[in-house]
Amino acid sequence: MPLLDNIRKCVSRRHGLTRRPTRILFNVRIEDSFKTQNVPSQLRDLLVYIARDGVAVTDLFRRPGNPQDMKKIIGDLEAGRPVAWSDYNFYTLANIAKRYLLHIEGGILGRDSEEKLLSTLDLPDDQARIEGMHRQVIAIHRSAQLTLPGFRF
Repeated sequence: MPLLDNIRKCVSRRHGLTRRPTRILFNVRIEDSFKTQNVPSQLRDLLVYIARDGVAVTDLFRRPGNPQDMKKIIGDLEAGRPVAWSDYNFYTLANIAKRYLLHIEGGILGRDSEEKLLSTLDLPDDQARIEGMHRQVIAIHRSAQLTLPGFRF
């Protein structure tokens, strides 16, 4: 039974641990914003919260949010402090997501990838167009791929 007790201790110690949220950097290239190739947990949680609970809100990305709340949330995200998304207005959260995505230096795809992707639209054959787009999306940085939820990889 000592083996079972050791397993129980390991599991109970791990149960009390919480992961520290990752810091989100604003106004930098997307490769610099993500320390690993994964989307930061805070940004992922924000986008998932907006996608799940904010779909019923009209004009979600058009209306301005609360400027004081936005400054506070952005400060918390940059410092790596956890944020309770349910405490804030959807318009404020949508503006934070929009501000992050719009101020990525060079855009999500990058200027060259964007131009190549748009040039594939001029191909006459549908299958060649799809394959060209797929090649371009796979060629970009992995972290940029993860921010494009509409694509399946």
